[in-house]
Amino acid sequence: MNTHEIQQKNKQPRYARVLAASFLSLFFLGAYLPTASAKSPPPPPPTKVWISDLRGVTATTGAFILEWSPAIIPGTQTPYNRYQLPGAGLCKFTAFPGDSIVPSASGTVIITTSVNRVNAVCPARYLVSGVRTAPPDSYTSGSTWLYTEKFLVPSLK
Repeated sequence: MNTHEIQQKNKQPRYARVLAASFLSLFFLGAYLPTASAKSPPPPPPTKVWISDLRGVTATTGAFILEWSPAIIPGTQTPYNRYQLPGAGLCKFTAFPGDSIVPSASGTVIITTSVNRVNAVCPARYLVSGVRTAPPDSYTSGSTWLYTEKFLVPSLK
């Protein structure tokens, strides 16, 4: 056996080890990625939304209470407590005592609530408002939006 044949024989096991290690790495990475990037299904939406206490506030604004029936966590009787409301650019939302509202990056607002209602002050005009169950994490979308019928926000004349 010459020197070249000996060098080739010594390289074969190393290539086999590298190939085996590469295959195992890809196998474990492939097994991990689907679970790491898998999305949960979106939460269920509230079942009903309505407007109450509709009233004029100024010559150009009106107020109302947006209310909704809670969405229930599947397999339990526990209601969700985080909901998303349309963008705060048009209306100003105020939470009831014990609840909290924070703006989200998408221009909407997130309310954590136990009463499933929020005060709104909006321009006096025809409006459609809505609510959806907020996304539980950054990988999952929120529920579908549930909208009110079109209504007129009154003003003081």
